[in-house]
Amino acid sequence: MKIVFAAKDGFDYNRVKVLRAGLESLGNIEIILFKIADRNKIVGLQLKELTKDANAVYVPPFRHRDLAFVRKYSSAPVVFDPLISRFLTKVIDYKHYHKAPQKWLIDYRDFRNCDLLIADTEEHLSYFKRTFFLPQRLPTLTLPVGVNTEVFRGAVQKSRVSTIPFKIGFYGSFVPLQGTLKIIQCAALLSQMGVPAEFEIIGSGYQYQEALDLAQKLKLNTISFRGWLKYEDLAEAISSYDLCLGIFGDSLKADSVVPNKIFHYAALSKPILTKDSPSMRRYFKDEENIFLCSTQPQKMAEKIELLLSNPEKLSAVAKNARQLMEDKFSHKVLAQRFIDAISTL
Repeated sequence: MKIVFAAKDGFDYNRVKVLRAGLESLGNIEIILFKIADRNKIVGLQLKELTKDANAVYVPPFRHRDLAFVRKYSSAPVVFDPLISRFLTKVIDYKHYHKAPQKWLIDYRDFRNCDLLIADTEEHLSYFKRTFFLPQRLPTLTLPVGVNTEVFRGAVQKSRVSTIPFKIGFYGSFVPLQGTLKIIQCAALLSQMGVPAEFEIIGSGYQYQEALDLAQKLKLNTISFRGWLKYEDLAEAISSYDLCLGIFGDSLKADSVVPNKIFHYAALSKPILTKDSPSMRRYFKDEENIFLCSTQPQKMAEKIELLLSNPEKLSAVAKNARQLMEDKFSHKVLAQRFIDAISTL
């Protein structure tokens, strides 16, 4: 089988890394990365020739701008993996209401301009269908983000009965759905409660400065901002955490996703606390391989205090999380599902 990944960029995004690693592990699959240097006829004809004997052309996440070009010139079926709705992200999440008509039209056009549309959760796919009136005949595939279980390799989570302070970690891009400001409020509450916990936050982005200002306003000395880390360094950083935090936003998008970090934490055999949502419950089981809670900072703090008092429970749930990744969400499992879907086109 031959699959062409075509885009101007985006080949190093986590979703693509996981999928490529899985496809490479399956064997007998040729993967070609075609970088669209410019969206002109010369490049288009190169793509047309390259894809004559391909089984599919895959357009990576966030590359809405490349889709029409790929569709025009591809000789093979086009697979689009948007990962996000521009309308849901920019208008609903970021509240850029003046962009609503434009962003809606982009999603309406692009989500039907392919031979196979991929969504990372059933909730996302349902949103795509009802909001952008997708035709019933359009083939779709729900493919979780998953994780490369060889890069993110879990160790047995050890109980830390006497080792304090506990280290609680989070990484992200500070977008609204992640609820980073609530994590900082939670850290302040835990400090007031006398819980011996230190927080480390990795990343930067949209609300980064607002998060720094809030931590300073609350005079927090139990939280540190580490800044952005390379993908290759994430696993080592996460490995030092006793508890990992997921997302705590209140938006529709926050209810519809299971982000990269959740799969990374789980693969590293780390206990996870995150928002209770339909998407999370579809992939995980509360108290069995994840811990779910309300997005209110007070409830988050109370839950963390309870969890830290039961290290044996943390260890057992973390071990189950790793096993779940191996069974259902590894790069190999997801790549096979991807291939199966392409084979039906």
